[in-house]
Amino acid sequence: LDVKVPELFENLMSNWAAPDTRDEIVAGMGRIDEAAKKAKGKPFAALDPAARLEVLKGHEPAALKPNLEKASKGGGIAMMMGPPATDEGYARMRSLIIKLFYLTEPALTQELSYEHDPGGYEPSVPITPESRPEGGLSPI
Repeated sequence: LDVKVPELFENLMSNWAAPDTRDEIVAGMGRIDEAAKKAKGKPFAALDPAARLEVLKGHEPAALKPNLEKASKGGGIAMMMGPPATDEGYARMRSLIIKLFYLTEPALTQELSYEHDPGGYEPSVPITPESRPEGGLSPI
């Protein structure tokens, strides 16, 4: 889907992001560029989509690895949110791109599905671990 996420992201960085946030994300982008140069001999932007995906698949596991040392210094709320990533700039950029995509009408209407009636109404259903397979603390 062409929903213009790059333009939305650029607008977000120009008009919304605080200088520290922008610097952190730009630094994360720089690390991706360095990984591309090391692996492919070219900047990330000069690579074809398949090569970009290959670079990201190599970069992402290490970048998103939890930084437990930093997490222990973040306090209770930070621990409930989960440990920070090793490369916070990359993690924030990735999160923003995903959110920007799924906030567009085409993504909401074509990529995601919603089952309005997942079944009939059953009153007084006991709550068991099987009846609630997910849930818990949420940042939203």
